[in-house]
Amino acid sequence: MIIAVCGAQRGVGTTQFCIMLARYYELAKNKKTVIIDLSESLELYRNNKLASNREKLCTKVLGGEDALDLALEEDYEYLILDLGADFIKHKRDFYYSYTKIILASLKPWKVDTFSRFLGAHIPESMRCGEVLFIANSAADKAIADFEKRENIRIIPMPHLENPMRIDRESYGFLQGIL
Repeated sequence: MIIAVCGAQRGVGTTQFCIMLARYYELAKNKKTVIIDLSESLELYRNNKLASNREKLCTKVLGGEDALDLALEEDYEYLILDLGADFIKHKRDFYYSYTKIILASLKPWKVDTFSRFLGAHIPESMRCGEVLFIANSAADKAIADFEKRENIRIIPMPHLENPMRIDRESYGFLQGIL
């Protein structure tokens, strides 16, 4: 199963969310999982490659242009695509994924960016269930206002202290959305 995760803006926790998602599938569901870092910075891939064995993720991390092809040759049950905030470059990968997740922030200075992202990239036909919209750091009123304005359903994401540790709240959140 291919799961694409994209940030509507930079700095919304896309990579952190991908790590948590991979850990959930590995630990809670006992599934062979890979994170494919397709973000512009390849930060997760580079950092994991440079890390000592003790600091490395248990999850396999691939990065670069041929990473998806390499992962498809293996027998992974879940491929998690970390698209970062580079939607345009990876639009095709996003649209063809089984599960599509957009992460965003509804902080007042980021709301307009999220609206523009939706208008430019997510057709109305995809807004009613085909894409999961997840917002971090959002008040209930901000979520309700944005949902009404953009005709989408937003799932509030709990604070992630450590994406490597799946606590009860994170487990319940992931179980509820997947």
